[in-house]
Amino acid sequence: MTMFFHSSLVTMSVLLTGVRSEVSSGSHFHNSYQIQDDCQFQLCGNKYNSEFGLDTTPTAGSCSGDCDLLSINLATGKFQKEFLWPNCARICQNKFPYKEFSEYKPRFMCMETCYNSYNKIAPHHDLARYCLQVSCPDVSSHDKMSQLECFEQCSSHAVTSVPEESWPLWARSLAGPCQSPPSHPNPSPSHKLTCADSHLWPAIQKSTSSSPEIAETCLNVICDNNIKCGKDCLQHIQKVEHLHRNVWSGCSKSVNCSSVTSPSQRLRCSDNCLEEHRKEQMRQEEERYRQEQMEQQARALASSGSQAIVAVAAAIIMTSLAVTEINL
Repeated sequence: MTMFFHSSLVTMSVLLTGVRSEVSSGSHFHNSYQIQDDCQFQLCGNKYNSEFGLDTTPTAGSCSGDCDLLSINLATGKFQKEFLWPNCARICQNKFPYKEFSEYKPRFMCMETCYNSYNKIAPHHDLARYCLQVSCPDVSSHDKMSQLECFEQCSSHAVTSVPEESWPLWARSLAGPCQSPPSHPNPSPSHKLTCADSHLWPAIQKSTSSSPEIAETCLNVICDNNIKCGKDCLQHIQKVEHLHRNVWSGCSKSVNCSSVTSPSQRLRCSDNCLEEHRKEQMRQEEERYRQEQMEQQARALASSGSQAIVAVAAAIIMTSLAVTEINL
């Protein structure tokens, strides 16, 4: 891990040679006291205090110089400088305190991880703020997640489980009603995230005018409670005729379809099952039609046969009458 970080810093130094030439006159740490203070007091620590001060140039190859390079590489915009940098520096100091980690490299790697978590959801600043500030679960102290882990978990959950167009609504739920104490005595580490999911899902269901039964099938049977997948599933079912949707839902719960591993496979399995159902319906309708035709033909033949018998009988009677008249 240390070797990777060292190579990362070397790479940054090479890539930023041109940038360094522009700031060598004294424009260090983005000309920001906040960034410089965080480098000195949150990321480097007392061991490197001598490298900071008025009119002091960051020391190349040491913490102050590497922190200057780190700020150039990471703090590339207003939000990244004014909000993300100080918060990431604070949580990285908490995760890797000086007493346990005298070297600065673990804190620098933590800063990169923190910024990578933001990059997943950039430029959605409110979502990043709420993920960073209020996504930590309410759990007992011995099972407490670090704020960095909370941020990573929240941003990853948003990317993989929540439709991007729904991120603002999801974030408001996360920062609002989902901050209430959990009802379950032993909530999961992601209970605030799943709480926000549960507030978002009814809105998605309403927007697609889906029945509760179909919504339940999509979310729980097809998608394993993944909201993004659930929305895709509801949109998929919109293409299925109303009269066949209950059949499709039943197919999804069949042994064949429920046993496959991925949501996409379950969708295809349900589609194929419905198609087989339609084919069977058509086969049965054709069979019924042929049966009806055969019955009609049989009745027609029976009717024709009766008429022939009557005609023969009438002819015999007429013949008998004629013979009788002649004899008389």
